[in-house]
Amino acid sequence: MEKNNFPELDRVAYHAMLVATILASSMAFIDGTALNVALPVIQADLALNGKQLIWIVNGYMVFLSSLMLTGGALGDYYGRKRVFTLGILLFSLSSVICGLSTTGTLLIASRCLQGVGAALMVPGSLSLITALVPSRSRGKAIGWWSMFSALTTTSGPVLGGWLSGTGLWRIIFFLNIPLALVALWMLFRYVPEPHVEKQKNLDWPGALLGTLFLAGISYGLIEAGESGFSGWQVISALSLGAVTGILFIIREFRTSAPMLPPSLFANLNFTTGNLVTILMYASLGGFLLFYPLNLIQVQGYSPQLTGLTMVPFALLIAGMSWITGKWVDSTGPRTMLILGQMLLAIGYFLFSMPGVTGGPPEFFSTYFIPLLLLGTGMGLSVVPVTTTVMNSIPESRSGMASGVNNTLARASQVIAMAVLGGMALAVFQENVLEYLQSQAPELTGREGLNTELKNLAEAELPGSGNAMQEQVFTDAVKHSFVLVFRMAALIASILTAVSTLLVYGLIKRKK
Repeated sequence: MEKNNFPELDRVAYHAMLVATILASSMAFIDGTALNVALPVIQADLALNGKQLIWIVNGYMVFLSSLMLTGGALGDYYGRKRVFTLGILLFSLSSVICGLSTTGTLLIASRCLQGVGAALMVPGSLSLITALVPSRSRGKAIGWWSMFSALTTTSGPVLGGWLSGTGLWRIIFFLNIPLALVALWMLFRYVPEPHVEKQKNLDWPGALLGTLFLAGISYGLIEAGESGFSGWQVISALSLGAVTGILFIIREFRTSAPMLPPSLFANLNFTTGNLVTILMYASLGGFLLFYPLNLIQVQGYSPQLTGLTMVPFALLIAGMSWITGKWVDSTGPRTMLILGQMLLAIGYFLFSMPGVTGGPPEFFSTYFIPLLLLGTGMGLSVVPVTTTVMNSIPESRSGMASGVNNTLARASQVIAMAVLGGMALAVFQENVLEYLQSQAPELTGREGLNTELKNLAEAELPGSGNAMQEQVFTDAVKHSFVLVFRMAALIASILTAVSTLLVYGLIKRKK
């Protein structure tokens, strides 16, 4: 539906639109990564317990993941620029409340409100690009968006570490205000509201069921990652998600104006692009859950050095995204996506090979090359898979398509972390006990051992022990956690290998 775009969009409006969408997305990405580093300082300043600390992060994630699909659909109905602007206003207002919070309850509540704003803002950025940029040059625009999004995401931990180290963690939230003001000024001054065919009706029952489905699944899996799958909260949340998910599917097949038309999945590019998104981000989320823990707790890296090891990875994603954005417009996404997923599969496989290493001096002979392959693979994949999804649907549904793709990216990471977290705990405990049985069987019956092993690589020998027993226990913990890390890397390699086959067999060549 090219006629609904703005082929005459002038250069100033084009760049203003890119700046606004990049700044808005950056606010969400920076807050997510910078805040994680600042959590220990926030806990000390506000006297938070562990549960409150966890929900500063999880509250944001639950509202973001559960409302993103609805946020995209609202843009299709009420206007992309209008809903995108509302998301920026809501996110920046809640950021001010976050920065002024003096209690854990207020900070958690305002973080949840931030999640609502981000759910309107993040899918709105890609939807606006799709609605205003013709498909023949859309890859380049998405490439710019992806490049700066990657740079701001990776700068978050550096910024968060510096600000929290100086006691200025509240500035992490206040920095959103100037970014929001610039984005809003660009939108109001230069960017038009896309004239796309408006949806006749908004599927409110479908939006409610979809939100409850995603909220139940997200909350249940996040809680399961902390306390296992046996708690009543987890069982209730997952049950709610399962029931409302079934009702949502039934509703979308029966209503005349569905929020998520099932017919869209008949488009192989749309379906395959979203499947690749699930596999790619599930692999990355599961891997990154254990990568820093392996380096810091087992291999002897400092937290600062561990963060620096990710710099080449981030720079490659940013640089390759800018390059692939241009290539996609001329050659199509298929070839680059195949190559990118192959490199990811190889990189993850190489990560599954090293055991307990000699620490930082062996970084370049163990983890450096796999990191380069992951950065290059992600850089070759992010723009093509996003462009594949966004170009496979009519512009009138671009908000919904962006919401689907972003929801799947985040939900797959939540699911991967919950599932792998449970698997890791079981594998870790079993292998520690086997190691102790062969080297120091008297330690296997220690009181409190099973409780201590739930701490994974931070586990310490309960009770007192001699130097030999302490060393045996330390070796058992290190070797067992490395086994967990290698398992996560191997699973990621398998998932991205499957993704490669899906792209090869199902993504259509560019005509």
